[in-house]
Amino acid sequence: MGAAALVALVSLAITSTTLAANLGPTQLLRKISADSPLFITGVAAKGKYIATAWTENFQPYVRWSTNGGPTFRSRVGANANSSASIDICAGYVWAVTDQPGFPADEPPPLKELNIHIDGWRLDGTAHRQRTLHRGTAYGDLACIGDRALATVWEREVDGGQHASLGIWTITGNGRLTRTHAFDLGPADEIVETSVAATNTAIHVAWMDGKDLRLKTVDLGPGPDPTATGRAWSLRTGTRPRCGCGSARTAPGPLVTTRC
Repeated sequence: MGAAALVALVSLAITSTTLAANLGPTQLLRKISADSPLFITGVAAKGKYIATAWTENFQPYVRWSTNGGPTFRSRVGANANSSASIDICAGYVWAVTDQPGFPADEPPPLKELNIHIDGWRLDGTAHRQRTLHRGTAYGDLACIGDRALATVWEREVDGGQHASLGIWTITGNGRLTRTHAFDLGPADEIVETSVAATNTAIHVAWMDGKDLRLKTVDLGPGPDPTATGRAWSLRTGTRPRCGCGSARTAPGPLVTTRC
């Protein structure tokens, strides 16, 4: 069979498979009036658990399913009025927000904002909430397996903004204890810092001027992991721009990584 005929046959097979697929009905999780703005801010899944977050009239809400999607619990509101980033681990749905929230065109100084977290037990029996970081904004979070949370935020440093990373261990009752805090360096005042994590590493991306930076933090085993950082600049491909050594800090002032 000629190459052209083979390509045509493969294309037909892909097309027919796509057209024949039946993805089933689409669920309606929330219906609002035309004059009520709604913005999707996150979705997370772990095993049979699915959670979604949205902002409605500047108030964040979360709904989740414990059976893979056929049914969802009633919506719950986070204790802030800004967008929420969410993840699922350790038997909880976690949502991080700025507090107090603010209209996008009227941001107050960072020193007047806080990063706040809500945690709802997946069985609906408990709700935990606390302020994680004061004088900070633009938060994001990611679960480190079921043992810890990684949070990122931006704070004022010498008249500019820096991206920062915190690691919080999770006890059986959903209590959070900060074990690490790192200053990652200058960050853009508009573009938010983002984080993703596995059970063995944390990945943080942020803008520094025209540079898109990524720092990977390798994690040791145990409930209170050691953290070893590696930093890269995506603007120049894979050439290392800076690195930091192994570090472990008690809760307290941020530790600046030397680059």
